[in-house]
Amino acid sequence: SLRETSVEGIQLERALQRIESLQNQLRNMEPVVTQEKWMVNSGGMHFVHPIEIIAMEEETDGDGTEIPFNLEAQGPFLNFADLKTRPAHLAAFINYLLANANPSSVFFYLITDAYQNSNAPPKDLRKWAYEIFSTFLIPNSPLSWDNIDQSLIRSIDKTLTATAQATDNDLDQLIKIFGSARKKSLDDISEHLADFRQKRLIGYDYFRCSYLFE
Repeated sequence: SLRETSVEGIQLERALQRIESLQNQLRNMEPVVTQEKWMVNSGGMHFVHPIEIIAMEEETDGDGTEIPFNLEAQGPFLNFADLKTRPAHLAAFINYLLANANPSSVFFYLITDAYQNSNAPPKDLRKWAYEIFSTFLIPNSPLSWDNIDQSLIRSIDKTLTATAQATDNDLDQLIKIFGSARKKSLDDISEHLADFRQKRLIGYDYFRCSYLFE
């Protein structure tokens, strides 16, 4: 896996722990103390749950009939909007990315989904925005991905600077701070999904496990 083989495995593990902790905070919505430096303690939640892959000859539709592999039916893998609502399918896709590509854009999109819908107060949003920004978007950040627009980075940095003393008047721009970056991440995710679908069509056993969850 990527964690075992990459020389940056330790760095990736630490970054994922930061994301897990941030997601826990967004879900719990508990008041926190704002400080000059924001630190996020490592959490225990996991994005990817192990999936048991069943051999093709063992797969049935419930009445003993073998399930045919439909080359046309890609199910939730057709678009990320559907995929993110199907945890088992999403886990299969993330497993593929961990082994074959860079999953950072997927993690970024999922965590900013939670961020935008957290209903958190401005100071908390500003703190979490900084954590997300420093984890995914700034140059050499632990979970950056290719082709991140530098003008986009400067725009977010400018907003973070302007909202350093976040008030209710800053709420709207903090909620929308990652809008352009999310669109950029979707471009990257779409490319990965296209590659994933192609490999399923080729018929690799690893990818055939996906329709077990349909």
